[in-house]
Amino acid sequence: FSDASATPGFPGYKRGRVYVYDLDGTNRQDISGPTPTQSAELFGHTLAATDTKIACGARNMDNGRGALFIMNYDGTAMTKIVPAVRDVDDYLSHVSINSTKIAGGATGVGNDNQGAAYVFNHDGTGEVKIEASDSQGGNSFGQATALTQSKLIVGCPELGGVRAGSVYVYNLDGTGELKITPSDGAPGDTFGYSVAVTPDNKIVVGSQSSDPGGLQDAGKVYTYNLDGSGETIYQPDTPEAFAKFGSMVAG
Repeated sequence: FSDASATPGFPGYKRGRVYVYDLDGTNRQDISGPTPTQSAELFGHTLAATDTKIACGARNMDNGRGALFIMNYDGTAMTKIVPAVRDVDDYLSHVSINSTKIAGGATGVGNDNQGAAYVFNHDGTGEVKIEASDSQGGNSFGQATALTQSKLIVGCPELGGVRAGSVYVYNLDGTGELKITPSDGAPGDTFGYSVAVTPDNKIVVGSQSSDPGGLQDAGKVYTYNLDGSGETIYQPDTPEAFAKFGSMVAG
């Protein structure tokens, strides 16, 4: 769990914190960032985990440049990971992790929020920067990421300025780009606002602003094979306007 804010008026407002529990809710472990009294860093803005490691994003750290962190479940051996080149308001966060790699999306990278995704080794080495081949301003590429052992999935919900959205799949070295769009996509759907991957390597995509049955922002969820085939569409039996079904997904 994370708490990326704090009570206004207290030192460290919006500094963020990560909480770890046993599955029965006991043995809470509180984990703060490396500068626990620094305001507005949003440590814990996004979270991911393996069996042995926790990863989190701190969206506003370093004046909006953002950062990724990897640590043990007790908060020890914390490593801060950032790209070699970054700018104010890159907003690196949107973290994902596998047994050897950590990835993050930075929606503010480039001219007019084109966005980028990064892949690193767990120790922060081996940086790979990935940008969409059809990148353009306002795309928010990197709004969500997910990792398998061999692939990176990146959500791009604002694609083309019409907010229809898309999802991209890459090899971990940034090659082999595959673009996925829904069969029933429409402007304003924000397909790719959230992404995840299941243990059997199915891509899960949230499209929180889809309008099933004409209901505004009711939302949908899609699943695909890693090659983009096998589309399946999910929505509630009784969709509700503004429910934003799919705003968060998990594998």
